[in-house]
Amino acid sequence: MLPKHPDLMSDDDLRAWVGHLVDDLVGEGPRLDYKEIQGLDTASDRHEVAKDVSSFANEVGGTIVYGIPEDRTADGPPIPCKRYGIAPIRSFESRVENILVDSVQPTLPECRVRPVYISDKPKGVVYVVWTPESWAGVHMVEAHNDRRYYRRGQYRAVEMTEREVRDRYERLFLGRRWVDEFLRSAELNYVATLLPEAYRSHYVVCPVIASESRVDISSRRVRDWLQSHPYTYSQSPYAASPYGARTSLNIDHDRSKWDPYMEIYRNGAISHWLPTTVTATERGMVLADLAELQDVEHFLKYAGLLYSFVGYTGPIRVLVEISHMKPTAMANLNLPAPIGHPWTKLLTHDNVLRMDILDSAMVLVNEPNRILKALADEMFRAYGYWEATCFDENLNLIRR
Repeated sequence: MLPKHPDLMSDDDLRAWVGHLVDDLVGEGPRLDYKEIQGLDTASDRHEVAKDVSSFANEVGGTIVYGIPEDRTADGPPIPCKRYGIAPIRSFESRVENILVDSVQPTLPECRVRPVYISDKPKGVVYVVWTPESWAGVHMVEAHNDRRYYRRGQYRAVEMTEREVRDRYERLFLGRRWVDEFLRSAELNYVATLLPEAYRSHYVVCPVIASESRVDISSRRVRDWLQSHPYTYSQSPYAASPYGARTSLNIDHDRSKWDPYMEIYRNGAISHWLPTTVTATERGMVLADLAELQDVEHFLKYAGLLYSFVGYTGPIRVLVEISHMKPTAMANLNLPAPIGHPWTKLLTHDNVLRMDILDSAMVLVNEPNRILKALADEMFRAYGYWEATCFDENLNLIRR
C-alpha cells in the first residue's frame, strides 16, 4: 500500500516507492497487486479493471501497479520481477477512469491513477492505480454482464457472498453513526443556547473515521501550528489557547451581540459559529447568500490547511446550518430574487436551513470550491431552485 495519499506524493516519491517494491521484493497481499500489462480495448480487459479496483474499495483499500510482472517461482506470495516497465499506453489514466465510472456502481468516491516513469528506461513506465476503502457503499460491477460484488482476497479479487455484502453495509452504517451522534450532540451544539436572539450560522467539518490515531489534533506539533496560523474572521484573529484547543466565547452581557466563535475537537472536527449576514428590506428579511458563501469558503480553506498539515486524507462530513432561536423567524428568511420575481419560501421540516455533504478531505484540500458549490446547491434547493446561480464555470463565486 502507498505510504500516504498519492496527492501528497511527488513523481520522485512515487518513483522511489516503486523502486523499493522491486528492490526489496515486496510481495503481493490484501492491499497490493502487480499486473504485467493491462489492455483496455476488449470487454474482458475492462471488466478485469473494474473487478480489481472495486475489490480493493470493498475491503480496506489498496494499490494496483500495472507494468510490473510477477515472479511466482519462489514460495510464498508473488513478488515483483527485477525487470519491469512497459511502453506508455495512450490515455491510460482517463480510460481507466471512464471504465470505472461506466462499470462500477455506486461510483467510487475516490480513485487516483498516476504514471511513474522509470528513470533508467526512457520509454518505460508503470501505472499506479490507488483507491481507499470506500465510504460511499458496497460497489458492484454492473457492466459486462456481471452484476456481482468483489472483495480483495489475499492475492486476487473474490466474489462476495450476500452475507459479506450485508456485513459490509452494516460496518459502513456503524462508522457513520458516531458522526451523526456527534453532529447532534450537546458537546458540539451547546454554544447555540448561549447566543443572543439572532440569525446564526454554524459551520462544521468532521472526519468520518472515528480514530484519534488518524487525526491527532491534540499533539504539540498541531498546537504550535494553530498558534502560528490563526483563523481570522473580519478583523478578529482566533488562535488555540495554550490550555487547550478551544478559543474563548465572548458574548456581551446584554446578549445583544456576540463575536464569532471557533472550536477544534480531539476527533478532528472544526466548528465555527458566527452571525448570519441578513438584511431587513421592505419585502422582508433577506439572506445575503453571497456574503454567507464567502464566509463558508474562508472556513473550508482553513479546514483544508489544517487537514493537510495533520495528514488526514479520509472522508469528511461538511455541515452548514443557519437557524434562529425563534423557529418562526426562519420562515421569513428569503433568498434574494431578481427584481419583478416573487421570493420563494424556505422548504424545511425543522425551521433550519441545513446543507450537509459527504466528501473526501483531499477534495477539501485541493478543490475547496467543489465542496462550496455542493453546499450552495443544497442552499438554493431549499428555496426551490435547481442549483446555485452565483458561480462561474471555474466554480468561483460571482456577483449576479
